[in-house]
Amino acid sequence: MDATPPELVALASSPRWEDRCQAAERLAAYDDEVARQALLRLLTDSEDTAPIQAAAHALIARGDEAGARLIFRAIALGDDDASDHLLYFTGGDGNLAPHAVHAAERGEDLESEGAVELLRHGGAPGFAPGASVAGKALRAHLTGFFAGHRIELRDWPLGPILRRVPAFGVYAVAPGPRLTSAWTYVTTGCWDALHDRQGHGLEFVLSAATDGDRHVELLTMLAHYHAGPASQRMDWGHTVPIGEPWLPGSHLTHELISLPYAFGPQLERCAFDGGHIRILAVQPISEAERDFKAAHGVEALERRFEEEGIAWTDPFRPSVL
Repeated sequence: MDATPPELVALASSPRWEDRCQAAERLAAYDDEVARQALLRLLTDSEDTAPIQAAAHALIARGDEAGARLIFRAIALGDDDASDHLLYFTGGDGNLAPHAVHAAERGEDLESEGAVELLRHGGAPGFAPGASVAGKALRAHLTGFFAGHRIELRDWPLGPILRRVPAFGVYAVAPGPRLTSAWTYVTTGCWDALHDRQGHGLEFVLSAATDGDRHVELLTMLAHYHAGPASQRMDWGHTVPIGEPWLPGSHLTHELISLPYAFGPQLERCAFDGGHIRILAVQPISEAERDFKAAHGVEALERRFEEEGIAWTDPFRPSVL
């Protein structure tokens, strides 16, 4: 390709949105660094949506991977308004999907981040929460188990969770017949990110006396840790430090991965064609309780909990040790 004409670059910076649209349509014919930077500015235009649409459609029409990667990069770099418009203009285009999957699987960079956002927006299985076979099975499982409860899907927009768990989300279950005085939070997407050849994978459940984003954040942190190196895989009886109290003023600074005793095996097991999900409970504990578990085992600690009758949904419960 020829070098990008300077007058075209200048047109891309015009105060008139009509000029910027014209520049976007013509810049797609060039693929040098000058053109890429000009197109990136147009794709993240914070003043008008028309240049975003013109640049996106021109790059999609070009049909190559380099153009797709520029769109993904812009999704990650743009402010919320620009990114939302870019997702709206490109989310339904099937020509971008193969490039997006390739970019999402490539690694932890801005293009991968933007590609994951595009795939989540488009409802792609394995990327959009609840869109895979496992995700749909989990949603049906929770809907049936928590009949009579209001359930909503939440996400955690901060941090790198989507790089490890692209289809991550958290179902927030309001109080109801199963648990009348507490909220329950259940992860989705962990199975999609990490399951064995037999189709076995985990999701996690946490209950708390009050609703709040902090509980979603804790599950996000745990899911990110779980989906890291193999040495970080969570399972029954494992403990992991939170690094800070469950809530300010709480003595609970660690998490024990336990069975969901409050709900029983009916919640714990979710089977579907091709696999099964085991839902394990996240029980915040104190450092002293963690040390006791390390010395005497998880069953000894759980006996102490049962003897003391702990308020297991209360972030401010006293330590039993």
